[in-house]
Amino acid sequence: MLNQSAVDKLNVHKKQKEIKKVYILQVLLRNYLSSINIEAEVISEILLKAASEPEFRRRLIKSPKKILDCYGISNEAKQVIQRTIVDLTQ
Repeated sequence: MLNQSAVDKLNVHKKQKEIKKVYILQVLLRNYLSSINIEAEVISEILLKAASEPEFRRRLIKSPKKILDCYGISNEAKQVIQRTIVDLTQ
């Protein structure tokens, strides 16, 4: 049977492990949200450029994959841009 001191140490160790897990999850979540924020900024920049530069807009409408592959964004972000361009041109 464990004495109280050993039980206390075990409980402290368990709490430290839980705190470490929570910290790791926070870091991962922060990195994930940061990447989403960066993608949102890139999407905004592309759409603003399409709105203000007719030639870029024409190229984006004509060859969206070719243009969007130049940007380091996810397929989901590319789809958002393509849908937005289609909606704006209808």
